[in-house]
Formats: sequence, structure tokens, C-alpha cells
Amino acid sequence: MERAVTFQRSTQHVAALHEMLVQAVQPGVRGRWQPNPMADWCDAWSNLSSCLYMAEGRAAHAEEQQALEALLCFHALLLHATHWTNAGKTAEEAVTLHCQIPAGDNGRYQQYEQEVRGYHCDEFSAAITDAGNLLAALQGTAGFEIEIRWLLQVIDELSTTQQSMVHGLALPKGGSPRHFALVPYSCCWSPLVLRCLPHMEPEKTCKLCSLKYPVAEGRVHGRFFTCITCASADRALRRNLGSQGSGLDSFSTDESCRFFRSVHRKKQENLGGRLLWTTLRATLVTSLTERRMHTHKTTLRGKQLPLSVWIQQGWPREVVEAQPNEWSEAYQCQVYCVNVKELSWQEEFNRIEQQILQHEQEITQNRKGKKKKAEDGNDAEENASDQGEMDLPATEAEKKSKEKNPEAAAKKERAKNVGIANRAAKAVGPLQQALTTLSQLEQRLAKSNVTVEADLAATCRNVVGQLSGWTEAARSRVAASAGLMDKGGDCAVQLEALPFEAADQKTILQQAAEVAKGLRALLPKPKAKAKAESRSPGRQAGQGSEASLAEVQHSPGASLKRPAAAKADSAPKRRRSKCP
Repeated sequence: MERAVTFQRSTQHVAALHEMLVQAVQPGVRGRWQPNPMADWCDAWSNLSSCLYMAEGRAAHAEEQQALEALLCFHALLLHATHWTNAGKTAEEAVTLHCQIPAGDNGRYQQYEQEVRGYHCDEFSAAITDAGNLLAALQGTAGFEIEIRWLLQVIDELSTTQQSMVHGLALPKGGSPRHFALVPYSCCWSPLVLRCLPHMEPEKTCKLCSLKYPVAEGRVHGRFFTCITCASADRALRRNLGSQGSGLDSFSTDESCRFFRSVHRKKQENLGGRLLWTTLRATLVTSLTERRMHTHKTTLRGKQLPLSVWIQQGWPREVVEAQPNEWSEAYQCQVYCVNVKELSWQEEFNRIEQQILQHEQEITQNRKGKKKKAEDGNDAEENASDQGEMDLPATEAEKKSKEKNPEAAAKKERAKNVGIANRAAKAVGPLQQALTTLSQLEQRLAKSNVTVEADLAATCRNVVGQLSGWTEAARSRVAASAGLMDKGGDCAVQLEALPFEAADQKTILQQAAEVAKGLRALLPKPKAKAKAESRSPGRQAGQGSEASLAEVQHSPGASLKRPAAAKADSAPKRRRSKCP
């Protein structure tokens, strides 16, 4: 089963590569006096490139690949430090042995020592600059906060391992090649790399994810510090699953750390950077499933099959014959029972998910039960006081609560009345519209003398009756609410609840639409209009006017008079000029 390579496995892989590269770059005599001083470093960079290629084949996501590149860059920086430190440590031997310089000739010795230091300082400074630029670029990229904090922890460990040194060229007593990489941190790293980083506040390590955060980004409780994300996730798990339901108590320290770091990554992947309960629950189920799978909890399933079947499946004859066997009356042969271990990730995932959901449901029911018990207790106290049981002297707090109870009850009644009135007002329109549509269709069918089927007619009557009753009920609630508002709303009168819910209203409206569709299908279709002639309307109008004019001319006694409008148009009006 292919699983994504986690960040922790990546760091372990890179650490192993670092060990291999450090062993490859053993301390030796290196300097400008050699024919090819950079030959060993070319080999080291070649090994580093091949390591990056190997890690690239194992990385499953682009984020892990970029994190690997960052780690490899830092390890390359440490290798530069190793080379520089080794060169400085062996400078005295190189000068005295290979260059034939007497130990007392301090002038020539200091000259060669300065050249060696300057040469390797330039290389190391360039490597530090590249690493600082990479870390600064990662800081501006969303989704790499965890990797950046891990790298900053590496820097912090380097700073606490060695105290400040002037040049970083002295090898501690009993040091090994692995220790060289930790020496030159304080002399060259601080002025170059930390210039690219923002000012870091005092940090503390979270007890859940083992990452360092500023004190303002978490909470200190006693001797322990918890970051905001881990504290929020822990509270959500305890609130929804209880103290034992999450199963985190059975996790080891490393498993718990991996789980909370995965929660950090899931939070960064979500839009807006919010941690949803569904995401947290899915992460928990996945972590529990992987833990179960890694502990190799399997199930045994035995099948009784003939020897030839087991051999055909690839089982050795000796292994099958050593298993329990018996004579089968059904197969009329000897059958062998081989216990097969089967491990299903999906089945384990589903089973754990069901357990988590069951714990969540139980916690929710317990919360509701406590709330209901509190309400029942208040009702019982009220009933006991109504039945005339002995009343004990009440405290001042109880007196104040009883004095406030009537106002709270009246406010609650008013809120219920407003809710009923709003629902009734929203329901009147759709119900009345459906009722009007069905009534009009019935009238049209009655005028057309169309016979409606018995089932459709019965359904229509039932729907119309229900719509009519519900419409009247909704109108009465609206009118009653308006009357209470006219009185100022102080009247402690509870409106009667509506005889239907929102789902019932939706159902009756759908039924009314189906009945209306069936009734429309029974209506007689209107007669088709006569087809118009193919001639155009303008031509028909012109020919009609000519025909009417011909009839007028040939009709006896017809006078040929021009229309008044035409006459007025043909003779323009004249304006009279006033005589002087």
C-alpha cells in the first residue's frame, strides 16, 4: 500500500545522507598549494545531487520535495563548514610539513594561514548567503511554517552547541568529523543569515507538537507550554469525544507529536486557516488506523480446501500438508484448513471511524441529558410549589430569580408568538395561490362539461379542503398577532400553534401542483385559428383600398369627393398678411 512519505521520514533520510557525506569528506590537507584543491568538493556536490535525486523519487508531494531541498541545502552548508574547519585545523601541519616552513618562521606561516582562511571563508560565506536566501524565500511561502520552524530549531541547536568563537577554526578536544559542522555557526552565520530573518521573540516548545513558538502564540500552564493550534485541537477532541474517546492516551510521545503536526498541516491547507471539526476527526481516524496497521493487528481466516487448490494458489505442498485436515463428505476428498492472515486498511479505517462517531454521539446525548434533567428539575420545583407542599425560607438569590421569572416567561411567550405569526404570514401567500388555482380549474372544467376521474376528483377535494383549512388557520394567527400588538404586546396570551409544519406545507404544495397539472390536461384544446393568406399585409391593404375605390366609382349616385384629410394635406394653409 502506497503511503505518502512523512516529513519526519524525510528528515531521517536526509540525516542518513548527511552521515554518508560527512564520512565521504574526511579531514585532510587542503589548500591553494594543492594541484586541484576543489576536487573533493566537486565529488561532494555530485554526491549531494545524487542524494537529492534519490529523495525526489521518494517524495510524494511537492511540499515535501521543497522541504527536502531546503534540508539538503542546509546540510550542504554544514559540509562547507566541515571543509572550512578541517582546512583551518590542518593549516599548521600543511605549512610545516608540505611547504617546508620552519615552525619559528612566523611571518611566512601567518601569510599562508591567512590565504587558507580567506579562501575557505569566501566559499563558506557564499554557502551561508544561499541558505539564508532559501530560508527567506520559504518564509514568504504559505504552508511551510512547520518546516521553517524546524530549520530555526536547527539554528538554535547549533548556537547552543558551541559558544561564540573568534574564527571557528579550533577543533574541540575529542572532536570528530561529525562535530566540525557545528563549529563555525556563531562566527559566520549570525551576521549573514539572521539578517534575512525577522526578529524572533523568546520562544517555548509546545508539549504536544514539539515545535517552538513565541510565547504570545500559545499559553503557559505551569511548566508546560501549548501552542494555539494544539490547544484548540485538544479542547475539541475532549469536548466532542471525552477524555478517553479520542484514543490519544495510548499514543507514544512520537506518535502524538506526529498527529498534532499533521493537524498543523491540515489547518494550513484549509481555506482561511481554520481548523474544522470534520478535518480534525478525519485526521484522528487516519492516525489511529495507521497506528493499528503498524502494530500488525491482523485477523485469522481459515478456509478448508483440497490440496490441489492450495498448490494451485502457490502454497508449498509441505506447508499445506502440515495444516489440520479432515475428510470432506461434500468434496469426497481430504481438505486442509490453512489460517490466512488478512490485513485490510479500509476495514480498519471504517471500524475506527464508527467507534469515533459512536463516542461523539454518546457525548452529545450526555450533554442533552444533563440539560433536560436541569429543565425537569425546574418543572418539578414549580409543580411542588403549586401542590401546596411545605415551603422553606428562600435565600436572597432564589428570591431574585423568582422575581425575574415572570418577566423571562413573558418574554419567552412573546418570542413564541412572533415566531408563529411570522410562519403564518409566510404561509398565507403560497397556500392561497394554490387554492385559487385549483378552484379556477374546477370551474373551467365544470363549464366545459368535462368528466374528471374519480381518483383525481377525490384527491382534488382533499387537497382543496386541506389548503382551505390551513389558509384560514394561518390568517387567524396573523390577525390574532396583530391584535396582541395593538394591545402593546404585554398580554401573556399564547397563540395557538399552526396545524402544519414547514415540511407539511411543502408536501401539500407539491400535491396541489400535481393535481393542477392533471386537471389542465383534461381541459379542451382551443380551436386553431384560420391560416392567413400568403400575401403580405401591406399588399392586401393596398388592393383592398383599390377595390373599395372601384366600387365607389361604379356605384350609382356616388360622388367623387376627396377625403378631407387628403385635401388638407394637398393644399397647404396660407397665412394672411395684415394690411397696414
